[in-house]
Amino acid sequence: VNFLQIDNKDNNLYFIQNNQLKQCKLDIDIKTLQTFLTQVTNLVISPQSTYLSYTTQCNHIYLYNVKTQAQETYQGHIAPIKTLAITHDEKNIISTCQDHNIILWDISSHSMQKQTICHPDSIVVVTISPDDNIFITGSKQGNIRIWDLQTLQLIQTIHAHTSNITNLLFTPDNQYFISTSKNHIRVWDLQHGTLLQTYATESNIIATSSSIAVKDNILHILDESANYYKLK
Repeated sequence: VNFLQIDNKDNNLYFIQNNQLKQCKLDIDIKTLQTFLTQVTNLVISPQSTYLSYTTQCNHIYLYNVKTQAQETYQGHIAPIKTLAITHDEKNIISTCQDHNIILWDISSHSMQKQTICHPDSIVVVTISPDDNIFITGSKQGNIRIWDLQTLQLIQTIHAHTSNITNLLFTPDNQYFISTSKNHIRVWDLQHGTLLQTYATESNIIATSSSIAVKDNILHILDESANYYKLK
């Protein structure tokens, strides 16, 4: 099982198993939603739980409507797709590619809205701000880049870590963001891009979105040794 996503709205669990998209609830049999001919490389759920978006080795993006079960295909990348994110208003998709290409997709028209090929690093994680105005990418080289979401213009580059960035997360108030790399957690001021605090964990932090969360101004972290941290 991989690419697990949780729908907190309807208490659904989505995951990929044996090239199949599956759905289940607690104490209910697992339901297969899709079967794929090639390996799935990404799976994300939209903030309002309307869509599941996933990619396969054929370099296409698929958007699956959870309620209607309708599916749309987005084509434009010519190399493997590395990361995906859906805006909070569920109007756009951001995708990044192995050839350093970033594409902004329009969900309503099922088309490419804008693209840029100016990212010099290998992107491994992307996240979108709560107000949908900017997005942040993290790279294998430990760099963070802040982008304008509608124009895809680069706002700032931060040499944040010395190794692969595993997670990026905005705080709900849109004032700060958190980055993780191996066993380090760093808190940043979004407006100025300045480092505010660094924390260390006993083991490496798991490189999944479910391993880090912010709730009631408390940062929740899970590392590879199952150690749980609450940081205020």
